[in-house]
Amino acid sequence: MIRRPPRSTQRRSSAASDVYKRHVATHFNHELGKITFSTNAPEAPLLVGAQDRLSVILQLAGLLAADPARYSTGSTVTMQVANDKLAEPWVFVVENLETLNLGQGQSIARKVTRNPRHEFDQKVELWFSTENNYAPVRFRFTETNGDFVDAVLKSDRKIMLVP
Repeated sequence: MIRRPPRSTQRRSSAASDVYKRHVATHFNHELGKITFSTNAPEAPLLVGAQDRLSVILQLAGLLAADPARYSTGSTVTMQVANDKLAEPWVFVVENLETLNLGQGQSIARKVTRNPRHEFDQKVELWFSTENNYAPVRFRFTETNGDFVDAVLKSDRKIMLVP
């Protein structure tokens, strides 16, 4: 089942100071079939399965859990993903299984990667635990200058995704 986000918000700070802060929002208008942006960026058509940058991770987890055989190494998943300025198709490539060291020990995870399409695009790498219904257990977002955020699940609790 495809989850449909109604709205996505971000809080942004200027690089010079934390004093100036603003909220930006992306609105998924399913009735009108369009995505609008509070930044006054041009609206975009709303495609079936459209996601924001956070919900796409959970949507991928659900797709992998629902039919793991469909998503073998080398297969791709394409979804429209919206941020605060635009909505575009993101192509995720399903990669090999990897062994990760998590808080509860080692876990086998399916890696899924989205490579940058534009000059200042991020590379997105996601790992989903095959032993925990494909729950996301690691993500890495890498900027074009090499800066990155890398987060790994360290909990000792069993993960459950609620349908």
